[in-house]
Amino acid sequence: MRCRSWPIFCCLAAACASITVTDDYDRAVDFAALKTWSWRAPKPEAAPPTEPMPLVDARIRAALEQTLVQKGYPRATATGDFEVAFHTMIEQRLESQPGTYYGYGWRSGRAAAYSAPEYYTYDEGTLLVDFIDPKTNHIVWRGTASAVVDRQASAEARERRIQDAVHKLLARFPPPKG
Repeated sequence: MRCRSWPIFCCLAAACASITVTDDYDRAVDFAALKTWSWRAPKPEAAPPTEPMPLVDARIRAALEQTLVQKGYPRATATGDFEVAFHTMIEQRLESQPGTYYGYGWRSGRAAAYSAPEYYTYDEGTLLVDFIDPKTNHIVWRGTASAVVDRQASAEARERRIQDAVHKLLARFPPPKG
């Protein structure tokens, strides 16, 4: 696995590809009490081993901030009720298509045709977003968005893809009560 902060969402694929989102949360947390948020300061030892991609990081940060504000969670000037951290990664995946067999019955002869299975690789990008309780340092909500990476996408397409992924992901926050 390669950790990167770039073409992930540059990324998250051609416009026709779907974005898969998942989330999980601490059921003991009263999400109605959360009113403001702040960015979680990154730990120096948690820096990715690859070159930083400040443009993509800035796009992700802007999309997260815009979406949270639209949902009624303003950014706190100091520490908020929850802190926001995000991570990105790209993993190479292997896909296979089974071979095809065309045959004829014993009455019509012994003709047959066979094509071998096809294999191809592609990159899958994942954005992981954590909401953390600043008092306990425990994750209270985690969401992930994953899709195929389109490394040929324009800057505008990358930005739209990031916004779409963040909106789709944060549509699941706050989680339902109960």
